Amino acid sequence: MISSIGAEVQTSGIVLPIETQATATSAANSSLIISGNIGQILREATQNVIAVIEKLIVTKQKYIFYVQFMTAYKLKGTDSATLAVATALYSILQGIPVKQEVAITGGLSVQGEALPVENISDKVHAAIEGGLKKIFVPRANLPDIHLEKELLGKVTIVPVECIYDVLKEALEWKGKQGVLKKLKRLKE
Repeated sequence: MISSIGAEVQTSGIVLPIETQATATSAANSSLIISGNIGQILREATQNVIAVIEKLIVTKQKYIFYVQFMTAYKLKGTDSATLAVATALYSILQGIPVKQEVAITGGLSVQGEALPVENISDKVHAAIEGGLKKIFVPRANLPDIHLEKELLGKVTIVPVECIYDVLKEALEWKGKQGVLKKLKRLKE
C-alpha cells in the first residue's frame, strides 16, 4: 500500500491509501481497472499512468493493472495522486517495496513529469497529522506550502520534477540497485 495525499470535497486534506496489483495478460494492450470514490478527472488521469509504467518497465508483457483508492470520502476533482499510483505500480512490477513513512502528491504527465496540485498546504498538513515523515511534492508547489515552521519541522519535504525522483527516494532499493541503475539510464 502507498499513501497519497488528497483533498476532500467536505473538509481539507486527507491521507489517501492506495492499493495496487498487476496481473499478466495475453491481451494486445495493458488495461487499468480503477475503484474507489474518486472524480472523473482523477479517474482519467490515472489511465495515463500505463504509458509511464510501460516506458519504465521496458517489456513486451502486457498487464491488467488494478488501482483501489481506499477512501469513503468524495475527493475533489483534480489529479493529485497519479505520482503515487505510478510509484505503487512500479513497486509491484519490480518487487521493490515502498517505504511506508512516505506520502506522495502530484499529478503525472504521460512523459513522467511531476505536475503541480491544488491545496498543497492542506495536503502537507494532513500528511504531518497522519504521522508520515517524508512528503514528495512537485517542485512547482514549493512556494505554495504555507504552514508554521513548527509543523514543517516534523517532516522532510522532497521536491520532485519527475517520476524518477520519486522512485529513487520512495522505494526500498536494498538488493535491487541494478534495477535503479537501469532506471537512471532511462531518465538520461
